[in-house]
Parts: sequence; C-alpha cells; structure tokens
Amino acid sequence: PSNFSAATSILWMRAALLGAVQAATEFLPVSSSGHLVIGHRLLGEPANPLAFDVGLHVGTLAAVLVEFRRDWLRMGRGTLALLVGGWGAARAIPGESRLVGLIAVATVPAVVAGLLLADLVERELRSPAVVALMLILGGVLLWLVDRRAARTRTEADLSFRGALTVGGW
Repeated sequence: PSNFSAATSILWMRAALLGAVQAATEFLPVSSSGHLVIGHRLLGEPANPLAFDVGLHVGTLAAVLVEFRRDWLRMGRGTLALLVGGWGAARAIPGESRLVGLIAVATVPAVVAGLLLADLVERELRSPAVVALMLILGGVLLWLVDRRAARTRTEADLSFRGALTVGGW
C-alpha cells in the first residue's frame, strides 16, 4: 500500500505539472500540445499519451466556457437569431452574429486538417525533436510577423476571408 500511495502521488504531481504547462501555454501564440509532448519526455515518459493530453485540453475548454459564459450566451443568442430569423433578425445583435460566423469560418481549416492529417500527426509529428524544431520555427515566424505587422486593425476589421486565413495558420 505505501508503494501504491507513493506512485499515486507521483502521478498526481506529474498531472499537476503538465496541467500547469497546458494552462501557461494555451493562450499564448505557441503550441500548448507541443509543450506537452516535450513535458512528457522531460518527465521520462516513453510515449505521449494522447488521451491524457486531450483531457488537459478539455479541462482548458471547461475553464474557458465558465469564464466567458456571458460572451458565449450573447453569441448563442446571435446564432439563434441568425438561424431562426435569418440575417434580418441577426442584425439586431450584429456583433455577436458576426463573431460567431468568424469563429466558425476560422475553425474550418483546423477541422479539415485534423480529419485529413490525424494519422500522420499521431505517427510522425509528436516526437520531441520535431516538436522542438516546429516551436523554434514558429517562434521565428512570430517574431518576423510581429516586427512587420501594422498594429492598426481591430476585430471589426476582420473579414470572413481573413478569419479563414487566421484559422489556416
């Protein structure tokens, strides 16, 4: 029994540490999944348990749903107005309807890529070496874009084509 409790404590500490990595990286312009792959390796785990990582992402999703519940409710009302009454009814709450549309459009590339590339990603791209290389390349790309980007656009300036581009990145 004492070995079981020590092993259980270690598992809980690992889970808490990886949960902290997920929380710290999810809302930064870096790959939280990539950091989890590296985190698993640094903790000495031979494989990256995808189900565990998905569980961490579900926890993040739950926190986002709770924290932004008022925004989600407004967007839900905008979506309902759009679905029930069409664009005319949705104009009564244009910001929420438009935002839902932009989020939906930006999600399409990720869904398509996930469906088409799931096996390749799981088989070839979850190694720490590949992840480290992609994090470095992503960091360089972010740095270059940040140095060149105009800082004059707002959410209201985002078009549906722009949302598709953002989702594709």
